[in-house]
Amino acid sequence: MVRHCSLEASIGQTVSTLEITRLYGKDVDCPKEWQDWLESSDVLPSVLLEQHEDNLMQCLPQDEKVETLMCYFGIGDTFTPAHKDLCASTGHNLMCYTENSGSSFWFMTSGSAAHDVSQYFQGLGQELDLETHVVTIEELAKAESFDVYIAEQKLGDLVLVPPRSCHQVVNHGGITIKTSWSRMTLDGLTTALYHELPIYRRVCRPETYRVKSVVYHAMMRYSQEL
Repeated sequence: MVRHCSLEASIGQTVSTLEITRLYGKDVDCPKEWQDWLESSDVLPSVLLEQHEDNLMQCLPQDEKVETLMCYFGIGDTFTPAHKDLCASTGHNLMCYTENSGSSFWFMTSGSAAHDVSQYFQGLGQELDLETHVVTIEELAKAESFDVYIAEQKLGDLVLVPPRSCHQVVNHGGITIKTSWSRMTLDGLTTALYHELPIYRRVCRPETYRVKSVVYHAMMRYSQEL
């Protein structure tokens, strides 16, 4: 994948007429060495890490846990469609490696704007929760019912994604490699149960993070501690 991205970079940092497509490596397994570094380096506050006890997904039995720690390989003009992180979880995205000034632009909304964003997408003939539409700058500029926040993520930058924040990522320049993981807070779990799961049922989408099972096992754990 990195070799292919390097070849694309040699053609140019933006898509040219010589290219049919550009590959984007999504949800790639994170190397064990990187995971060990995250957990032992003390570079990030421990409360932000996937393994922290405040992450309620850690209450699940080992055979029910979902792997959220992933890597993403990109190059200029590759992107992810507009979406929300699964089940009102809190997202974390760390830029680990770049070449030739590679960076990523994040277009984000507040979590409280999720309903307005969904309504706007439906007006465009799209469904936000199917994650199939790459929203354009022109479409964002016409949105009047919610604000859009833009940030450029460079090497070493950690982006925190609030629950239900609608966001889209566009890679720029040379190669970028990011590591991403999710945590489930009590507020996020409540939001998922009452707001996100009904949407998933409507659009026939699997929940993946086993929200009701997390609720059950979290209650069992804290009941035992009491």
